[in-house]
Amino acid sequence: MTQVERRAAAAAASRRYYHRNPERCKAARRLWYAKNRKVANEIGLRSHHKDPVRKLFNLARDRAKKRGLAFSITHDDVVIPARCPVLGIVLAKGRRGFHDASPTLDRIENARGYVPGNVIVVSWRANRIKCDATLVELRVVADFYSHLINGKARP
Repeated sequence: MTQVERRAAAAAASRRYYHRNPERCKAARRLWYAKNRKVANEIGLRSHHKDPVRKLFNLARDRAKKRGLAFSITHDDVVIPARCPVLGIVLAKGRRGFHDASPTLDRIENARGYVPGNVIVVSWRANRIKCDATLVELRVVADFYSHLINGKARP
C-alpha cells in the first residue's frame, strides 16, 4: 500500500468515525479550541491572509444563513479591487482585525441578499457609512452637512 493509499484509507476511516460519533467529535474539537485558542486564531488568520476572497465569502455566507437572506454568489463574484470604488482609498488586505481600509462585501440592495450582481467589495469605512441607511437618507445627511459647511442656513 502506497503512502497516498494509506492517507486515503485513514481519511475514509476518520469520516466513518465522525459520522458514527458526531457529538463526541464536536465536543473534542471544542475542547481543543478552548485549550489552544491562540494557535487556532493564528491558523485562522494565516488562512485568511492567504485568501481574503474566501474570508469575505465565508463571512457573507454565515451572515446570510443567520439572517435568512438569499445566498447564491460564488467565489468568482467576489472581486477585491486595489482601491475602494466609493472612497478611493487603497484597500489593505492581510492586516489583523477590521480597519477603515479593510475590504468588505456590501449588498447593494440589502433585501435582495447575496446574489450575483447585488454585491460589491468596498472599504469597511464606506460600508459603515452606508450601514442600513436608504439612498434618500444618505442624500439628506449629505445635503445637511453641505449646507452646514458652506454656512448656508438650512430651510
